[in-house]
Amino acid sequence: MTVWGPLDLSHWEGIAFYWWGSGGSDQNIDFEMRSPTGGWVGTFPDGPAMWRWVFLRWSDLTAVDFDGSRPDRSNITHILWTYHTDGVRRINYIVGWRKQDVYCHAIIRNAGSGELFAKFEVGQGFNDLFARFEVMVDRFTLIEEQILTSNAGRVTFTGLDLNAHKNYTLIAEWYNPFSILGLIWFFYNGDEVKTNYHSQAFQAAGTTEQATKYNEPRIGIGDDLESNMAVVHIGISPGGYINALSQSRAGKGTYLMLHSHAQSHTVVQANLTQLTISCRNSVGLAEYAGFGTGSKFRLYGYKS
Repeated sequence: MTVWGPLDLSHWEGIAFYWWGSGGSDQNIDFEMRSPTGGWVGTFPDGPAMWRWVFLRWSDLTAVDFDGSRPDRSNITHILWTYHTDGVRRINYIVGWRKQDVYCHAIIRNAGSGELFAKFEVGQGFNDLFARFEVMVDRFTLIEEQILTSNAGRVTFTGLDLNAHKNYTLIAEWYNPFSILGLIWFFYNGDEVKTNYHSQAFQAAGTTEQATKYNEPRIGIGDDLESNMAVVHIGISPGGYINALSQSRAGKGTYLMLHSHAQSHTVVQANLTQLTISCRNSVGLAEYAGFGTGSKFRLYGYKS
């Protein structure tokens, strides 16, 4: 097995990875890291068929020069694991690590013998590598933020890539400046045909509950002359249908409403590249400027 870099391990005391062995406790795996000027070689026990951490310090490895100079810890280009017997091996979570001299006091309780005292040392910790390992590159992060400088009826995010970002989470906080109950609609990839969307809604206000289904892209409610908030999760199914789940809050104080929506787009899509958020008048469904000045819309996703 091989993982390509380049990596910078110059500030770390070694490398660690999550390893699943083949069950051969008497077998060793050959381990090698390479840089343009040399590399390091070593071995570690293959071990049981279960996940465990393998920690390799620089002192556990033997440096090998290619051109008479020392291997470059700041430019590791390849990592290789070589096994010599049949069996299944797995690897995950490749990280750099540094020794942390942390000492702890443990009390082990035993009903028959009272308290048994022991001290143990945690000999190492680990941190994510700032590197291009596939297992480490994705981070759930802010993709784009829009803060309104004037009242608006819609907010649009363009240049999206749901396939690359895996899932989106939108956190919206807005003020409805009008005495109009607003319906929040989500449109995908410019499709604004109302009947191409379905929404299942649940509303709770005090002890009153109500469930309703709509043939429209409803995903939330914006109470009139009030601050509102919604958290919406967006994904695309294996069949190519964009789906969303939301929780939204409307009103304040004793007049507080909770809304949950499940929304589905009925047109197959290869990706989500544009998201349009529209505020609609609950009477007549016309778009109006129900997102007041200062309203915030933050879109999060997985990003390399």
